[in-house]
Amino acid sequence: MGGGMLTSVALLLAMLRQGEPVVFPGRFVEESVPNATQNEIEALVLFRKLGPRDRAAEELLAGSLLGGAKGYNHDEMRAATVDIGEPLRVQAYPDCLRITIGTASNDLESGLEILHALLTGADLSDDSFAAARESLVFQRKGPWEQALDPADLPFRKITRHEMEMFYNQNVVPEATSIVVTGPYSPGQARSAWLELVSDWQDPKGVRMAPEIERTTPMSSSQGPVSTLRLQGPQVTGSTIPVALLAAYALGVGKESSVFRILRQRDRISYRQEAYLQGEGPGFCLCIATAFLPREDEAGLGERIRAELVADVEHWSDVDRSRALALASTTLTGWPNLVPLNLTGLNGPSAQDRSFLEAYWPMKTGEAWNPAALLSEMQSVSLENLKKMAKSALLGAQATLVSAKASG
Repeated sequence: MGGGMLTSVALLLAMLRQGEPVVFPGRFVEESVPNATQNEIEALVLFRKLGPRDRAAEELLAGSLLGGAKGYNHDEMRAATVDIGEPLRVQAYPDCLRITIGTASNDLESGLEILHALLTGADLSDDSFAAARESLVFQRKGPWEQALDPADLPFRKITRHEMEMFYNQNVVPEATSIVVTGPYSPGQARSAWLELVSDWQDPKGVRMAPEIERTTPMSSSQGPVSTLRLQGPQVTGSTIPVALLAAYALGVGKESSVFRILRQRDRISYRQEAYLQGEGPGFCLCIATAFLPREDEAGLGERIRAELVADVEHWSDVDRSRALALASTTLTGWPNLVPLNLTGLNGPSAQDRSFLEAYWPMKTGEAWNPAALLSEMQSVSLENLKKMAKSALLGAQATLVSAKASG
């Protein structure tokens, strides 16, 4: 046990003696599974609505974190984890930072210590920052990745100091949600975590103000395919299940509106989907399409909007029932097929379920409970389903990234 751990334990004992129990203001959920073969830790830090500079800083942070953190260098962090798809993974989403850690079944403490180090004492060295920025500056988005996220983020403009400021101001206890699954004794994970975080405090001083700079789209496609995204207004609270059901009806499966209209009837796109995009405290209902360059691209957003609104007007109970059937299948068994723009969900794994158990309550205030969510969606009337879909379409901002400009 290192000196940092001893200091935390001493502080914890002192506080308990004084009658002041240690409280972690974020979410921490332990799931003891006696027959599990390893420990799995899913953690996320949820962000307010991010502007382009903040999103660039977040992605640079995700690339820099694995360079080392308090007591661990890169190789030591890798060596302490086990292969769960990737031994140790940090991902940047538009609304949160995700950290995945796996350790051997008899080594829960190492995983929690690494997580604590990443959240509270990342090195963020010049070398790790430079490597992360070089990778992001020269990365080329695939056509579908471009469709889902057409933002042109200013990686070249972000300094290491600005990234470090983002880390210090946004990676804070109350924005953190953690789920730990493994063959440990009940209470063991929580006790170990409270020992580690007894001295983790929010930074002093004034928080950085939200950005007012608007995100600009990519000026041209990085490949031979043009893309178009319609992003609806933000939905929160009790309207989220309605929006999720609308995403199934609009853009999941071959009987969905976007497939029938955009691909089969109009032959506009070769790939098209509807999904919820996390943003700030809620979600936006979006539609993404990818297609070969066309002469009428400039007006395509308005054409697609009008044609989909007209189709929604003719939805019947058949469309509602089809959407509910898809929701029932995917929510209970295949989280990677739920229309949420969360890369990294790969199938019906405990890892994916743990991430959603960490993510969903931070976004909605409700536990991730597929059966309860499905029940809420089943209570949505056809009229309210149509109203949600039309509201999203009519209020959507269209973002076109043309391959014509790059040709």
